[in-house]
Amino acid sequence: MMKRIFVTALIGLFALGLTGTAEASTKTVDAYCSPSGDFCQGIFREDGRIKLRMSQFPFRGKYQLCVKPPRKSQSCNRFRWRKKKLGLFRGGVDFARHYPSKQKGRYKVTWRVSGSKVGKTLKFRKG
Repeated sequence: MMKRIFVTALIGLFALGLTGTAEASTKTVDAYCSPSGDFCQGIFREDGRIKLRMSQFPFRGKYQLCVKPPRKSQSCNRFRWRKKKLGLFRGGVDFARHYPSKQKGRYKVTWRVSGSKVGKTLKFRKG
């Protein structure tokens, strides 16, 4: 059982790019993987752009990604999971494209599936 959990978490980490196998221009800002390894989520800086990603096994369909700017109300958008190899599903967006904001400060990011929060609230600083 522990071996399966470890392998599952490792697959999730590779899918997100948390293991250092991604390009040198990618830096992990904040990340979390569930203890069971069923899902991993992360915020990355790639070539100066902020990317919000989540990889997981248990969910299908759509997910909601919510971003709270420093001095404004939370903004949520819905996205579709993309099926990858080995039954893994992945979702990811470019922050600037989907959540245009010129505010400097600390942002909070949450993922929701079927109205329930999944994982932890992650944070990143802009500006």
